[in-house]
Amino acid sequence: MMRRIDDAELRGKRQEYVAQILVSDEYVQRLGEGAPDRVTDGLGVWLSTSVRLETGDIAVLARHEEHPPAPGYILTAVSDLSGEEVIERFLRETGLSESVVVRPQDDYPS
Repeated sequence: MMRRIDDAELRGKRQEYVAQILVSDEYVQRLGEGAPDRVTDGLGVWLSTSVRLETGDIAVLARHEEHPPAPGYILTAVSDLSGEEVIERFLRETGLSESVVVRPQDDYPS
């Protein structure tokens, strides 16, 4: 079962951008069973909720607190899985629909 983890578990680990997930702040609070963590980096303050998937892989929903560049949250992962596998597992475990996912290639016209 997926469970929230402390953002401290991410320190020193490389996160890979996977997709944009079009969910509300309220959804992220329910998913994380509370307010997102506030994480500061060179770009400012981020709202971040990290969960460990059933596989042990880590999925993170994050957005810039003051100036989010796009709607929803960025999905990043600490995983050896491909981005598509992370998306598939994340959707299965959260019960979210495929319609909330904006993949990087969706951002660019073909």
